[in-house]
Amino acid sequence: MTRHHQNHRVEKFRSFDISDNITVVQCPFSFCAKISQNLKDFLQHLKAHIVQGNEVLCPFEGCSLTFRVKSSFSSHLTRNHKACSNRRVHSDLLIHESEHDTHNQNFNQEIDIDEVTLNNLDIDNSEQENEVEENLSELLLKNLALFYLKLTAKHHMPATTVQMVICEIQAMHGLSQNCMKQHIEKKMKEKLISDTDINDITEEFSVNDIFDTVHADKGPLSTEYRRKQFYKENFNYVNPIAICLGHDKDNIKRHFEYVPVIETIENLLKDSSVKEQFQNPLPSQEGVLRDFMDGCVAKQNLLFIELPNAIKIILYQDSFEVVNPLGSAKKKHKILGVYLTLGNIYPQNRSKIDQMQLVLLIREVDFKYFGQEAVFRVLVKDLKKIEETGVHFENEYVRGTVAMFLGDNLGSHCIAGFVENFSSCVYICRFCLMESEAFISGNIYDIYPQRSPENYKEDLAELEKNPVLNNYHGIKFDSVFNELEYYHVCSPGLPPCLGHDLFEGVVHYDLALFIKYMVKDKKFFTYPYINQRIATFKYKGSDANNKPGTLSDQGNKLGGHAVQNWCFLRLLPLLIGSKISDTSDPVWKLTLLLRTIIEAVCAPEITLTQVAFLKVKIEEYLEQRFFLFPENALRPKHHYLAHYPRLILQFGPLIRVWTLRFESKHSYFKKCARYSQNFINICHTFAERHQLLQAYLSNGSLFSVSVNVDNAIPFNVGLYNDKIRNAFMAHHTSSEAVVTSLKGKVNGINYEKDLYIVIECSRYTLVLGCIVMLFQHCTAAICFLVKKVDAEYDNEMGYYKIIQAGEPVYECVSLSSLKSHCCLPAYRVNNVNDEVVVLKHAILES
Repeated sequence: MTRHHQNHRVEKFRSFDISDNITVVQCPFSFCAKISQNLKDFLQHLKAHIVQGNEVLCPFEGCSLTFRVKSSFSSHLTRNHKACSNRRVHSDLLIHESEHDTHNQNFNQEIDIDEVTLNNLDIDNSEQENEVEENLSELLLKNLALFYLKLTAKHHMPATTVQMVICEIQAMHGLSQNCMKQHIEKKMKEKLISDTDINDITEEFSVNDIFDTVHADKGPLSTEYRRKQFYKENFNYVNPIAICLGHDKDNIKRHFEYVPVIETIENLLKDSSVKEQFQNPLPSQEGVLRDFMDGCVAKQNLLFIELPNAIKIILYQDSFEVVNPLGSAKKKHKILGVYLTLGNIYPQNRSKIDQMQLVLLIREVDFKYFGQEAVFRVLVKDLKKIEETGVHFENEYVRGTVAMFLGDNLGSHCIAGFVENFSSCVYICRFCLMESEAFISGNIYDIYPQRSPENYKEDLAELEKNPVLNNYHGIKFDSVFNELEYYHVCSPGLPPCLGHDLFEGVVHYDLALFIKYMVKDKKFFTYPYINQRIATFKYKGSDANNKPGTLSDQGNKLGGHAVQNWCFLRLLPLLIGSKISDTSDPVWKLTLLLRTIIEAVCAPEITLTQVAFLKVKIEEYLEQRFFLFPENALRPKHHYLAHYPRLILQFGPLIRVWTLRFESKHSYFKKCARYSQNFINICHTFAERHQLLQAYLSNGSLFSVSVNVDNAIPFNVGLYNDKIRNAFMAHHTSSEAVVTSLKGKVNGINYEKDLYIVIECSRYTLVLGCIVMLFQHCTAAICFLVKKVDAEYDNEMGYYKIIQAGEPVYECVSLSSLKSHCCLPAYRVNNVNDEVVVLKHAILES
């Protein structure tokens, strides 16, 4: 009898073995979260997700490979997880993690139990079954709520449409339940079960139907109001607060929406991917600027010196129009928004829109009427608390402060209390005390006294002595943000935006001026010719998403937006290079000089030597621009460009602080306005929708897997020739657990076959690698099999010519060893086989 009980006991423990058929496993996708009762069904379910186009992470512990092809996933399971020892499902996916762990500790032990123990075990199992039912009910409720929340917040579906979808699903669910009841009744009658028992059993279906219960008259998901209440109570929802400003000139009571900053940051730090980046900051390298923390502004911040792990808050403000800017309602619904991100997040992730948090929304007309003090007072109060007390994070309080306040020139001047009229004011620079008369002489270099917290305070004192003055040295009033202990607008705390200064400023006007000269003075080509080249040019890679706009024959400015103008300047030698009969022409040289400056300014990492070189080139450009086109006056943005070398030393690479990605955040609110068609208290509608979206996103991870390899298959080294095999084996000790693909994405950058990566760099030559295939090891490390080629710089055209070699040289190159993570397409020029590459930014020399 004892042996019989012992065998039963062993079977009880084996029921939790991940290799058996009754493991309870949950789907990792938040929109699905299906429960599988055994491992076989779970793996089949994951394969179904792959077929639907989802990327699946291998569910077994110690494996981080992802798959988009069903056959690759099946092959991987067969090769790497066939043995039971390699089939331990990740604990996060197990419904009964504690029981599973207990089993692993006691699995092979011989246990003697008596009849009483076995009975108690049955009682425990009954309790566990009840607990499973409760967990499943809660899981279904949560996933239904997430589904409805996704329709509302992410896809902007109106509440009436969501309610209609729910009603239709309920109707279909009812039909499905009736079909199921009929089938069960038929089977039970075949088993000679009495009608009374059949009725009792089928009645249980109706009484315990979770779907019907949550949608009943008073169910938590029955109405739009109850659904919102459920979202706010059960998800990480930060409630926006409507703050009264008072009555406007029409005696109408006005409000603005404020999302508490402290709660926002605390919720953001709960995300596992944000927490990991917060706790593991990127290391710095001596002599190289990679992020704003490498700049002297951050290095000299007293709080960041005292607390290296302090919270670095980056704020951004801008006004945006949510209706047709050419329509009758233009400016009526113009909104000023303030967003927030953390400087502790890695630079490549700060550009992702989902992690950008909303701080404040107000109608621009109300902001102008009530003023900065009334609107920003509550924000500054919370920022002071963060400086003094901190935010709660992992059982402690972590202090922080504002690292910088981003915006375009108009917005930054507004925040700082400077004049916002750039055409008539004498002092138009927030970085120095240059007077506007300098534009007449062209003396707009970085040679004037720099603004500082000290002279800012002195100018305010002079302004108080002479109240009749509208401004003094360009200052109108003291910024409310200067009340912070560790931040000041002139520390400096308002970095430039190269998108506005260069691509919508200097490049926008100067390049149009240069082309006009080439067309009308030199007659190198015509406007129809260059427009035809722009339209028919075969753009590759990321350039295909940013095709330049066509040019007007007036030639006053370019026709594209910022990134289109960037693309146009880069590819200009390919578009018109064959028509430049005199490459020594000073305007053509000036055009190439502008390209060189842009490459340095847009570099994601830059050395101190390159900054010094950039300063020389900018001064040369401004001097030549003034000399060659004296009738076309220099603009304020030319002067801002003169400050860029100094600003790079202060803020790090300026591409890290440009505002164009923040501007993309506006599109969410514009979609809200377009789909809701409700402009009554529009700021409240926007704020609530956005916070519901953040509540939805908080149930997953803000930052997905940084490495995605498409259509990967196991790498079989025996299928390739000796050169490829030798190159692979020189980099890898074995082909085990290695997959290969022709394309992949790493940190948002697409790498594909036949695109080029930079392996080595010197002043005038590059060593490039033409991608043959990508490899990914089970550790998620990425490397590339490339054909190595050399490229030489062409001084007359500003691009690199690829030198065609004899026998190809293959080599495996790791991602970390690249001189630039940028992936470059090769273009053919002069209707021959010559291939060239055009850099997107300057590269660190080897």
